[in-house]
Amino acid sequence: QGFTMPGCFFLIFLIVAILGCPISSMGYVNYSPLLSRSTRITRTGISDVKLASISVRLRGINPCRLRRSHDLRMQASEAKSFCTLVIQVVRQDDENGRTIDADELSELLMETGALSVIVEDADRGTEQELPIFNEPGRAERYWNNCNVTAFYPHGWDIPAVLEMVVKSMDLPVVPRYAVDEVRDQDWVKLVQQSWKPILIDHLLLRFPWHSKEDIDSVVLQDSEIHELMLEGGMAFGTGEHPTTRLCCRWLQQKLALEHGQRVRVMDYGAGSGVLGLTSLRFGAEAAVGVEIDPDSIVAAHSNARLNGMESFKVYLPSSTAKDAELIEDLRYAAQLRQLSGMLSWNDMLETLPDDCHGYDVVVSNILAGPLIRLAPELARLSRAQGLLGLSGILHEQAERVIEAYEPFYEQLRVEQEDQGWVLITGKRKP
Repeated sequence: QGFTMPGCFFLIFLIVAILGCPISSMGYVNYSPLLSRSTRITRTGISDVKLASISVRLRGINPCRLRRSHDLRMQASEAKSFCTLVIQVVRQDDENGRTIDADELSELLMETGALSVIVEDADRGTEQELPIFNEPGRAERYWNNCNVTAFYPHGWDIPAVLEMVVKSMDLPVVPRYAVDEVRDQDWVKLVQQSWKPILIDHLLLRFPWHSKEDIDSVVLQDSEIHELMLEGGMAFGTGEHPTTRLCCRWLQQKLALEHGQRVRVMDYGAGSGVLGLTSLRFGAEAAVGVEIDPDSIVAAHSNARLNGMESFKVYLPSSTAKDAELIEDLRYAAQLRQLSGMLSWNDMLETLPDDCHGYDVVVSNILAGPLIRLAPELARLSRAQGLLGLSGILHEQAERVIEAYEPFYEQLRVEQEDQGWVLITGKRKP
């Protein structure tokens, strides 16, 4: 019954448990759960927005116990040694005609005090591996064969957790599982060693702990370099992923051609704000971001202040104002973050003003599905003959994305490719 624990599990967990700022290396404006890569989905215990609905859906859980789970996680986050509980979920009906739902199980494990839960493709690395990007509107949310891994402090009552899983999900027997220990380490040092400064042509992305020696190791002497300091927080965009590199490289090239011109940039799906901030660093007159995730908005504004670019503002999509339920959820999430000190009044959530349009450059690094649906909105934000840059798109998805934008843009093409990911560019039709 043993499963191997990939070393990168530790990295995600360390940030959650020790730094309190989980970073996803790939994702679209933070659906829950966060997308870390095609074969791994991660959720953390930071936002308990849906406690009431969870307590109704999951049988046998006392709502008071649910409210305590947040406090338990906050106390447990001080722990330095941990254990993992891995439950195998196979998408097939059990003998009572019931399927174990990976999403429901991960929510339940969070409410039993888990610090972090990872849902991973059990067929990863085999011919059966299936890329799933958790895009909205797609039927497949999880894989047919999943490993659901929960991280708990050392000494947690795992038998009690399993008992609650069986009772709450009406299972006839305890599902197949494995428990493993995670040895104590200097987690902060380990995380910092994992992120090196990143050089993308003339752009240097660095983190607060990087020393001069770290920077000199990647930058050639006398090179003309523009530097950005980033603290990714819970947002996507630390420069490691090929799609971020593609967009940063393209922005540098286009802004260099427009040198001296008054260029306004829209970063749609801003994440950490790296693309909007890159635009400002390379000469754009103004940049604005759009996001649907409060944590990403916080991270983007924090990075703007860190780099002396307080003019960079990130908004919720204008369509958000029409979704009363979403607005209520976002406001509740913001209240929780204000109480915990994670959100300041400077980061209050606002929808994109009606007069925000006519941008010279629109760049969006999301995923193919959302980009296809966003084609009319991105076209609305572009000025006539304005430039478009799209990424978060796999090579085999490029044709579908181009077809979606053909009614609005001309000269559409795959301009660059990096490790199977592509950058699509075009020019707004007059």
